[in-house]
Amino acid sequence: MKGMEQKVIEGTRLNLVPINVSDIEWLRIIRNQYKDHFLDSGGISPEQQKIWYKRYLGSNDQMYVVELKSGERIGTVGLYNIDADNRVATFGRVILLEEYQGKGYAEEFVKLLVNEALRIFDKIKVEVHLDNINAIAIYARSGFKVATKPVLLLERIKE
Repeated sequence: MKGMEQKVIEGTRLNLVPINVSDIEWLRIIRNQYKDHFLDSGGISPEQQKIWYKRYLGSNDQMYVVELKSGERIGTVGLYNIDADNRVATFGRVILLEEYQGKGYAEEFVKLLVNEALRIFDKIKVEVHLDNINAIAIYARSGFKVATKPVLLLERIKE
């Protein structure tokens, strides 16, 4: 896979674990549960999820399950639209289960993946709904700056 080597990324309270086939039904369930948080807010059937996973395996996308150190899955995050030649990737596919929100986990895994990605890429972009104030605040604290409007595109450039 071009770009970052896909491996477990270890944080203080959590790890980012590359997804595998055993995660796809869990991913589908939580993706549908939080579908309004995505730019494409439609639900996904089990068959559509299998098709997505097959395409994912042939892509440069890098998806992670966010796990507490205990191994409990609490969310997802990923890099997509990876352009290794131009050293650019898009950050997203973020889900954090509701019971873990407001505890600093989102900021921890955003910074964890972005900092790891900036070892390889020169620019990381993120698209976010303009009304998602909490996410925008986390991205801003993680070093992203506004790059375009009316869709808010944030990016962080390696310093």
